[in-house]
Amino acid sequence: MQNEELKQAKDQARLALEKYTELYDFAPNGYFTLSKDAEIIDLNIIGAKMLRNERKYLIDKQFESFVSKDTKPVFRQFIKNASINKIKQISEIILATDNYLPVYVLLSGTFSDNRGEYLITLIDITEQKLHESENKYRELVEHSPDAIAIYQDRKVVFANMECVRLMSAKSTKELIGKTLIEFVHPDYRASVIERMKKITKEGTQMPLAEERFILNDGSEIDVEVKSMSIVFENNPAVQLILRDITERKQAETRLVESEDRYKRITEGLTDYLYTVIVKNGKAVKMIHNEACKTITGYSSKEFSHDPHLWIDMFFPDERE
Repeated sequence: MQNEELKQAKDQARLALEKYTELYDFAPNGYFTLSKDAEIIDLNIIGAKMLRNERKYLIDKQFESFVSKDTKPVFRQFIKNASINKIKQISEIILATDNYLPVYVLLSGTFSDNRGEYLITLIDITEQKLHESENKYRELVEHSPDAIAIYQDRKVVFANMECVRLMSAKSTKELIGKTLIEFVHPDYRASVIERMKKITKEGTQMPLAEERFILNDGSEIDVEVKSMSIVFENNPAVQLILRDITERKQAETRLVESEDRYKRITEGLTDYLYTVIVKNGKAVKMIHNEACKTITGYSSKEFSHDPHLWIDMFFPDERE
């Protein structure tokens, strides 16, 4: 009878242990037991997944080695407070492992004097943090003075109000869902497609580029575009920052046309005439008419190639 009761007690204990182990291993949170030196003594399956490794390779490892550089001081303070205060501590840290995205976790736990161990729990709050980050991003972007659009899978998925204004649209509904290439002038489509392929493949930031866009009303504008790879709603995307440079381009065109007119006028003169263009107090360009060759022996093209050529016309003693 006693043997039967003993066997029954052992079976109950075994079942209880199995149930505890199952609950421990498959709990939705990460459970860790750390030594006084914060080395990993034990952990459950979820905890191992958070550290991106198998349990057998994590035992005796310093837990801090899996904490991001920015939040290591937070973890150290957590350990210090837990050992001194002997009450439950709560902090937020970031787990960072090679080749993986960071994991944001809520860290809680206590120090057991009897066992000389830290008993801690990790709750994954990455999704919550990403949501908060995206909300902050949206708020900043919405109030940006620059036109900002995001495209994903070749379609526009976001546009701020400045972008709506720039594109002569009535609302974001006229932009969302359209392909980016619809807004690009045919002369620029090949280069834009190539840039988009590169940024999508390399996940990098592209240098500023000048392009021409077709607006909703059919008019055209010149824009300066900055493209960069981002994560939008947990998926890869490309952010575009657009700046209208139409007036600047028109001013540059007028300047070139003005210089051409000036050149045509001065080429008919028999007197040597030259003009110095000054910007910000410095001479940046000199224009010589064709009569310069008769007077100096140098053509206007030679002066264009060597702006300091005129100095050679002076005697050495007079060059100062």
